[in-house]
Amino acid sequence: MKSLLILFALVLLGCSASPRVDLVVTNVLLVDGTGGEPWVGTVLIDKGLIVQILDPQEAENLSARKRIDGTGHTLIPGLWDVHVHLAAETASPAALDSLLEHGVTTVRDNGSVEGIVSRWSQEIEEGVRQGPRILYAGKIINGPPDSSDETPWHRFVDTPEEAKAAVDEMQSAGAHVIKVHRRLGREAYEAVLAEAEALGLKVVGHVPLGVSNTEACELGQAEVTHMAAVIEAMLGRSQDPPESIVEVFAHLKGEDGSAISKCFAENQVYFSPNLVMYLPIIESAGDMRAMTENLLAAMQTVVGQWHAAGVPMLVGTDAGATDLKFGSTVHQELELLVGSGLTPSEALQAATVNAARFHGLQDEVGTIEVGKRADLVLLSANPLEDIRNTLQIAGVIHRGVWLGD
Repeated sequence: MKSLLILFALVLLGCSASPRVDLVVTNVLLVDGTGGEPWVGTVLIDKGLIVQILDPQEAENLSARKRIDGTGHTLIPGLWDVHVHLAAETASPAALDSLLEHGVTTVRDNGSVEGIVSRWSQEIEEGVRQGPRILYAGKIINGPPDSSDETPWHRFVDTPEEAKAAVDEMQSAGAHVIKVHRRLGREAYEAVLAEAEALGLKVVGHVPLGVSNTEACELGQAEVTHMAAVIEAMLGRSQDPPESIVEVFAHLKGEDGSAISKCFAENQVYFSPNLVMYLPIIESAGDMRAMTENLLAAMQTVVGQWHAAGVPMLVGTDAGATDLKFGSTVHQELELLVGSGLTPSEALQAATVNAARFHGLQDEVGTIEVGKRADLVLLSANPLEDIRNTLQIAGVIHRGVWLGD
């Protein structure tokens, strides 16, 4: 009897020294999102969080409900897409599955039909629906409609009073950001910025026509989406507008571009270029393919210059508002950013920690660190050697749950 009690005590001691956790990924190369050198470790996950990261030798006898052998693999933080439209033209939950399958564990919906995305977001947080974490803008705040833009995911306003009311509506509906579009009048735009600031919400989106890129920066827009929006703002500015797309890029590569990037960098205005949206345009360009390829290359040059100037970059795709696919386009955008001059590590940060920081979630997600939410992607090859290796997905960990099997 005494020997049985001793054995039982030893078992208890063993359990207390090596408690069982939900999931362990052993002996894996960590590209942790901080920008530091990768290193090999064993990651312990419990109750949805990273609870410990150990040297592999220290973790040999750990008890876990599930063990993943990470030998020869690379672990990166879960990816973000900060520009999707989950319920614009169509609303299909299959998009949520595709995003997770491609390692995208957080998205920001930049404008969709009212009610659908907010419901999905809540259901995912409650655990009754599987999908990436969803932040959302609600409806896009835009100026009065024309015949080509009477879309149900836009909130059309004309006056500053209407603009203020629209921001209040989006905030009441749970919006995480406010998105603006190009036809918004200047006075209404300034009213949006003022009301959003009063409510603690960031304003993202296009630069309205008649407002320059530098003015948008100085007035307080927190993020500009689309290189196309930058071009539109150049063409639509009130003072000395360029007369052609060639002249636009001459300006962007010269003093005008330097002034914009300086303002963005100093004020930490984030930029999501959405370069990937031009790939299908190139494929369908026919005899104009060379010209559209040159256009994309010119955009990449500007992105590289702005990055070098210190403009913080984000990864967004516009999937859902166009024919671009959910999930896979994030990896294409990463490749285009590297082609613009970012290192693979910097491109990954644009899709992870930069996005988390922009949304005030850097203490929760975006890097592989103890205490962070366990949204992770296991790759069979190192993306720092070739950014296209982000597509070599062996499995996804979302909210601490392994989705690889």
